Amino acid sequence: MPEKRWDATAKFIVAAEDVADAADIGCQIMREMDVAARGEPRVAPADGDEHRWWVTVEVDLSPAGRFQPDDAVSRIRYLIRNLDQVTWTSDPEHDERRAVYEWRTPDSAHDEQEHLVHSAVRAATIQVMPAMA
Repeated sequence: MPEKRWDATAKFIVAAEDVADAADIGCQIMREMDVAARGEPRVAPADGDEHRWWVTVEVDLSPAGRFQPDDAVSRIRYLIRNLDQVTWTSDPEHDERRAVYEWRTPDSAHDEQEHLVHSAVRAATIQVMPAMA
């Protein structure tokens, strides 16, 4: 039976002066996650704020080898294994074929206790699903 192929995507909203700074923060997060990217991070403006950026990274899961069980949740747990400094929420609709974990900056602007790798990160979404054929 052929091995399943999976797509994994990490998206972050970061506060940064420009595209280059936002991409650099995305790369810092990927280094902390200890995973490889497929290509360079894609950076786009977030919601009309000139200092907030979406940083999207396609994650290469192939160096991780085989997963047991062979499902989306196992892969997403692998991706966030080094990001335990924040509290992740999972999509209640996740199953063995699709998983989404999210993190948002705590509501209180005074709560500096929880941040994801870099204090400029405002939100994160990690998603794993079967690869498109």
